[in-house]
Amino acid sequence: GKTYDNECEMRRAACLTRTRNAVRHAGTCGLGACAGFEGCQPPKVCVLRSGQPHCECGACESQLSEVCASDGITYANACKMRLESCRTGVDIYEKYAGICEGCANVRCEFYAICVSDEYGQGSCRCPSLCPDDEKNLICATDGFTYPSECHMRLAACQQQRFVVVAFRGSCDSCSKVICPYGQQCEDGLCSCPSNCPQVSSHDAVCGDDGILYASECHLQMASCHLGIPIRIVQSDHCHSVRVGGSSGIRNISSCN
Repeated sequence: GKTYDNECEMRRAACLTRTRNAVRHAGTCGLGACAGFEGCQPPKVCVLRSGQPHCECGACESQLSEVCASDGITYANACKMRLESCRTGVDIYEKYAGICEGCANVRCEFYAICVSDEYGQGSCRCPSLCPDDEKNLICATDGFTYPSECHMRLAACQQQRFVVVAFRGSCDSCSKVICPYGQQCEDGLCSCPSNCPQVSSHDAVCGDDGILYASECHLQMASCHLGIPIRIVQSDHCHSVRVGGSSGIRNISSCN
């Protein structure tokens, strides 16, 4: 019945007090339509969509603390791993901290991911099938509308084509919209990107502002929120590590 700033703080408190705890619903405890909603089965939680309660798998911060999971895949953090388990309905658990054995020096293209087998050998594979209930229309740079970014990545990997998200929504909703620097059109409205795909330590890039970003996507997100271009430079120019958040940039932190 206690409200926490985020799921990380909740898990930290549970660890310190040696108690079991789980997310009941998003938002402040006891307030909103989710407070009395009992229809969600863990690990899904209740969130409000257009004022109505819906069961979803939640979201994760972009904190980089890699873990190797039981499916042989390296996730950016344990929350991302649990999110994938929730989305797919497959039991996935943490085997050990860090990059999966055999994947440290493997670079995959076209959204393929490195999967470590039982012998510790890494190989690139396309993402698994996307959940049928994942419906967040996106328009890709190939001019096609996909049910979600997951579906776009899967198609790009299978066809070995470089495709990225052009904007959120169907491809015809933003055809006549011109956005300010760095912003993207989503359903006819301009905004900065609010999250980035899962990353590994290999994806970090150094900006000419002296900051090491978790990925090029995080650098672009910060550039958008600041409204100024940030160029990628050699890593020895960077003196601090930051990742993109809701405000564009913030220091990386973790619960210990």
